Amino acid sequence: KGILVFNAPTAGTFNAISVAELSLFFILALARDYNGCIDSINHAIANRPMGSSITNKKFAIVGLGGIGQELIKILKPFNPEIYGLKHSKPEAGYAEKIGIKFVGTVDEDFKQVLTVADYIILAVPLEKNTENLINDETVGLMKKGACIINVGRAGLIDKDALIRGLKSGKIKGAGLDVFWEEPVHISDEIFHFNVIATPHIGGATFESIADISQICAKNIKGWIENGDLTNCVNKDLLQ
Repeated sequence: KGILVFNAPTAGTFNAISVAELSLFFILALARDYNGCIDSINHAIANRPMGSSITNKKFAIVGLGGIGQELIKILKPFNPEIYGLKHSKPEAGYAEKIGIKFVGTVDEDFKQVLTVADYIILAVPLEKNTENLINDETVGLMKKGACIINVGRAGLIDKDALIRGLKSGKIKGAGLDVFWEEPVHISDEIFHFNVIATPHIGGATFESIADISQICAKNIKGWIENGDLTNCVNKDLLQ
């Protein structure tokens, strides 16, 4: 209908930082068996469960946009081995440039990184080539005892395949901020397993909302005053 649409990109904003920080929360909670800790407290048990350190572990970050790049920064103090995947083919030397071990593409290299990663973080848009990235086949390729974190969209994961992986023990646990039906309820079958959950609040911080509001205001002001189309997603209307 000839209406210009602008968005508020996450890169370089507290929205990306906030979602990356939530990803770290999931990683730490799964490593230290937070659900097991709650169970111990409920039953007045001390000194259990045993957990794992995340230092020196291998991480696969699927999506190297704003969220993925912020997560790389956050993980650096833990001396990680990071494998990154993006949509487009990376330029030569890109992995070294951003300080990680490997950068490939979602289409060509996802299965390869699954075999080595201790933690798989999904921070990529839901598109035809990313729908059900986690399925029975890819779960079968995963390192036994690996964890999955999803801060992208629920459709990146085949729910039944995830449940089967958790039930068999192939997947140690999952950290989920997004669900197949929202709002999610504690009665959902997914909570019968080792799942750390948040109710789709990845970007819900005061700092994030402030950043997004400012970007929206700049989009409007820039267009009205200068015809600025920087964050316009359908520029072809005018071109």
